[in-house]
Amino acid sequence: MINERKFKDKGSNWGKWDLHVHTASSYDYKYKGADSDELLVKAWEEHAFSAVVISDHFKIDAERIKKLKQLTEKKITIFPGVELRTDKGGANIHVILIFDEGINIEELSQDFESIMIRQKSKPKLSDNDTIYWDYNDIIDFAKNHDGIISIHTGKKANGLDEVISNALPINMAIKTEYAETVDIFEGSKKQDEINYREYVFKKIKARPVIVCSDNHDPRDYSIKDYLWIKANPTFNGLKQAIIHPKERVFIGVEPPKVASLRKNPEKYISEISVKKKNNSRNIDTWFNYNICLNVGLTTVIGNKGSGKSAFADLLGYIGKSSNQQDFSFLSKQRFAKEDKKYNLDYEGEVIWVDGELNKASDFSLVREGQGVPLIKYLPQRYIEETCNSLDEKFQNEINSVIFSYVDQENRDNAKNLKELIDNKQVALLKRAEQIKTEISSINGEIINLERKRATSYKKQCKDNFDFWKNELKRHDANKPVPVIKPSDNDNKQNEINLIEKYNSNIHDNKELIRNNQNVIRDERVCIEELTNYKSDISFELERILELQNTGQQISEKYSIIPKIEIELINKLDGLNLRIDLANQLITEKSKLVTEQFDMKDYQASSDDEINADYDLAVSLHHKNYILEIQINRIKEILGRPQMLYQRYLDELNSWTEKRNKIYGDELTQSSLTYAQAEYNYLVDKLNEDLHELVNIRKTKIEELFNVLLEKKAILDEIYQPIESKLDVVLKNIKDKVRFKASISVDTEFSLNTLFYINQSIQSKFRGRSEGKEYVESLIRSFDISEFGGAYSLVDELLNAISIEEDKADQLVKKRQEYYDFITSLSYLNVGFSLKMGEKELEQLSPGEKGSVLLIFYLALDQEEKPLVIDQPEDNLDNQSVFDKLVPCVLEAKKNRQVILITHNPNLAIACDSELIIHSENTGNQIIYFEGPIEEQSIKEKIVDVLEGTMPAFDLRTSKYKGIHFSSNN
Repeated sequence: MINERKFKDKGSNWGKWDLHVHTASSYDYKYKGADSDELLVKAWEEHAFSAVVISDHFKIDAERIKKLKQLTEKKITIFPGVELRTDKGGANIHVILIFDEGINIEELSQDFESIMIRQKSKPKLSDNDTIYWDYNDIIDFAKNHDGIISIHTGKKANGLDEVISNALPINMAIKTEYAETVDIFEGSKKQDEINYREYVFKKIKARPVIVCSDNHDPRDYSIKDYLWIKANPTFNGLKQAIIHPKERVFIGVEPPKVASLRKNPEKYISEISVKKKNNSRNIDTWFNYNICLNVGLTTVIGNKGSGKSAFADLLGYIGKSSNQQDFSFLSKQRFAKEDKKYNLDYEGEVIWVDGELNKASDFSLVREGQGVPLIKYLPQRYIEETCNSLDEKFQNEINSVIFSYVDQENRDNAKNLKELIDNKQVALLKRAEQIKTEISSINGEIINLERKRATSYKKQCKDNFDFWKNELKRHDANKPVPVIKPSDNDNKQNEINLIEKYNSNIHDNKELIRNNQNVIRDERVCIEELTNYKSDISFELERILELQNTGQQISEKYSIIPKIEIELINKLDGLNLRIDLANQLITEKSKLVTEQFDMKDYQASSDDEINADYDLAVSLHHKNYILEIQINRIKEILGRPQMLYQRYLDELNSWTEKRNKIYGDELTQSSLTYAQAEYNYLVDKLNEDLHELVNIRKTKIEELFNVLLEKKAILDEIYQPIESKLDVVLKNIKDKVRFKASISVDTEFSLNTLFYINQSIQSKFRGRSEGKEYVESLIRSFDISEFGGAYSLVDELLNAISIEEDKADQLVKKRQEYYDFITSLSYLNVGFSLKMGEKELEQLSPGEKGSVLLIFYLALDQEEKPLVIDQPEDNLDNQSVFDKLVPCVLEAKKNRQVILITHNPNLAIACDSELIIHSENTGNQIIYFEGPIEEQSIKEKIVDVLEGTMPAFDLRTSKYKGIHFSSNN
């Protein structure tokens, strides 16, 4: 709670005002008892008004106003005023004149009676029900008595909008004339203010729209909506509110700042004091002050060397700022220099609105365990160094502000922005890795096909095809010369029949060998495929187990009933049986086709022994060996004709086998059929298959790009509140600061791409600088924020390699790795894109980066601790000061206490500072003088500081000069 004893708030503060109150002096007042004034004052006190306007009908009752002032004991400011009728645009429009609380009330009353009643009223000597005035006469009286004009409007009875409709052009002209002279519009409810902001003030200069009691009975002092004004309860304070109606006028229960102060008094500094210690070593007394701060914007102004930064550094020190190393005044080069050590002669304290007190026994630059910073202080040097670099310091400052906009429940236990983004992208990263693995496999297939497009490969296939055709031709030319078969009456026919039988068996065994070898090959493929599939299942099972364990932990942590259960139904019995069967078949078939057997010498063996070994032999090669032995034994007893014929048959059989081998099949590489099929494939089918694979890969790359878009969507969700806030704060600024999640190309992409390239070979990549420019020109050519542009970049970089296939493998060092890198999109980063106007972050000058940094701190930073900034305008151009800094300061002071140190009082004026502290160096002491901007003494200080700087600035505050700097004020 607010500590009433300790809390002192200087400057312009929020208070309840009633700018339309009647007394018993009004002809239509409902209660005119002797205690009417007392009841009225009591009602004011109950409502806790800071200021009121006595606006009786057609009368300024000097005596009653003086009496009311006495009754309030000057605790409530009473402005004299009067309510009048005018016929401009209608017969009964009500106007209120408000005058300075310090005006000579008797002279004002007499002037009104003499001029307005006796001379200017219409008709002469008319009664209260019919009296009215020409509007020009009302204006003249207001001007001559330094008065403010308020007019009924909106839904208020006898108001401008009620009496004068918008139907006729002449009526609109009348309203425009009113708009040129009226200072305040008085409505009947808050909706009138909303309507005027939305519609009227887009066409005319904005000014306050107020709601007042229009009280006619002190016994029933009812308020529809409270009118709050942030100003000293003085006439000058009211004028200041007219200049800044949006910032200084509020209709409702209480302004947000008042609510914040009530709820969070520990976040606002009430006062700061710095004084010399009794045991000081130096004679000089540089500081001896106790200053009450404002909970809104306090601006410290003064000429160069006047002690502005001293005030900021000392406050920063007591407030435990973490930027002590960037202090300019409280440093070894100045206040803490070794020969004087003035810093050890002084002590200071800060009192917070809740009464908490923080002390500094001295201002030593070496202090241990200073604790958590109580304020956020941005010294001038800190801003300069941060803005002159693009390192982590600048990035971290921005990231910390962004992170503050993420609701606590959406942070997923993350401690900073990077952790939050990483947490939200875990599943996406896993999916991306899986897609990359699939793309890599496709790349391997594509590379194999692309290599087949090479001229050298085509020629090799053609040469191979021609070679085997020629081999077949040559082989056919060497067909054995036929030998006539001997007659059947040869006495060796039985032996001939046996040879034919054994040859038939050998042929059958060879066929069986080929069949069984095919079975072995197929079963090995089966085992590999099924085993790989089992490995995939095992990998998924491990992930399921991890998820199951996590589910158990989450169930216990958040009391989930029934508990989370995750399982993978695993029925692999059939698969395991099939693998076992394949292994069994391979074992069995391997025995049949093995060429490892005992090559026994059968010269002395009998036929029975040989036949017995044949029956016992398992290997088909073994059986054929025995059959060959038997055939050779028979041949030894044949006659010459039969022997010649059998030799012919053997040669023909060998020739046929060799011809079949030359002819081959599509699976046997060293064969005519294979060579012909490969060559025909190159001519007829290669491009079709390659095109299909490239399309499949494109689909996968699009899936990968969609992962990037999902990452971007995560960032968009995080950044959206900041975008919305910036749109509101900087809505009228030309070079807006835009903050968007975007996809960008890694800055090292060109270098990483060229790492794979042999740039000495003639290609688009040739030459170090030329190759780099080629890659970077592609980056510039395509909009990689969309898949079409990103894929075009991928396609161009891959085609640049494969377009001349004959030298592709020489051009790229590791082709598979290169393809995997280009198609992985790992060089596309999803991050924020911060722009000011059309400039990217990297293109901003230090001053422009200063604008961005200050925008983040002032308009976006959601920390509630006081914000102290030392001379922010030094890093900005004049345009940025007024276009960007001012609206951001106005935004910041709504939500936190702001202390601004500046040598440009224009900034204090434009930001409508609630408290001005003027700093002056007398030569041996720094003196601070504080007050609200509406005080005459403060205006004079502002003018003093401005004298040397006024011509240097394109002042946006000329519209204020009449009020701020008029000698009448």
